[in-house]
Parts: sequence; C-alpha cells; structure tokens
Amino acid sequence: CIGTTAVGHLSPGQDMKNRFSYRIRIENFNEKNDELKGEGPTYQLLGRKWKIAEDRDKVDIGDAANYDEYEEDDFEDDREVIVNAPTTGVVGHLPVLKPGDCFEYMSGCDLKTLTGTMSGSFHMAAVDEGTRSAQVGDPVDALYAPKDKLFELPVSPFRLVSKTSK
Repeated sequence: CIGTTAVGHLSPGQDMKNRFSYRIRIENFNEKNDELKGEGPTYQLLGRKWKIAEDRDKVDIGDAANYDEYEEDDFEDDREVIVNAPTTGVVGHLPVLKPGDCFEYMSGCDLKTLTGTMSGSFHMAAVDEGTRSAQVGDPVDALYAPKDKLFELPVSPFRLVSKTSK
C-alpha cells in the first residue's frame, strides 16, 4: 500500500461511518531475459481478497457525550469484513504486468470506527508475454489457467487512520 487517507464522514441521516481511501501499487520487478529471447515472467492480476477490520477501541462517537452510550453489540457483526473477489480484478481492471511494468489504483472502504486495518492478497496468474490487459466482462484466458500457473500475492497489513483519531 502506498498510502491511505481518511476522506470524511458519510452524509447525515445514514449510520455514522468514516470513509477511507487507499492507493495500491503492484510492480513486476523481474527483468527481461535476453538469453531466452523473451520478456521474462509476465503476470495477470485476476482478483483480490481483503480482510478489513475495525479497531474496537476507536469508535467514532460523533456528537455523543461519551463512549458508554455504545454497546458492544453495536459493532459485533461489523468488526471484520472479508471481500473475496477472485475473478473481478481491481477497480474493473485485470492488468497484465510484464517485467518492469506497474499498475496503480485507488479504492476505498467505510468503517464505523476511526481506525482499522486492511490486509489480503491478489489472485494472480503466470501468463504468456503476449497476453493483453483486460477489463471486467472481457474474455480472460488466465481465469481458466492450470493451478500451477495460479498464485496469491500477499499484501501486508496497512492501517486506516482518521485524522480525528487520537
């Protein structure tokens, strides 16, 4: 993750939530292999899996006088969300990364708390160097690749922190 930003609260009348944006950069650090007269390993991003967790002790109490007005049950079901989207790329794209290529995107999530953590992985496939990037809805051969061509690229945990958290 390159960075995160607390964007602000959702509009009044909805449940109080904090909106966060994050920027991710994926880069293929492999080099061209001139001896093999090829580009070197090329990969396609197929999807992602995110674990989004709210911090228990950083509830956004809004205009409430104190934290005691909130019950533990208010957040029991919303503490952790798993997003598993193995075939929908990221923000509608299924980019192909040749050696030296990178792909960067921004997305976001909403939390009831002022802080949280995200971690996860990208579903990837080793592909031929002639494979083209795609968008959701395009035919993507790598979605049907043999299991030995598929792998998960882990994303280390990163923090989501509101500017108003202490």
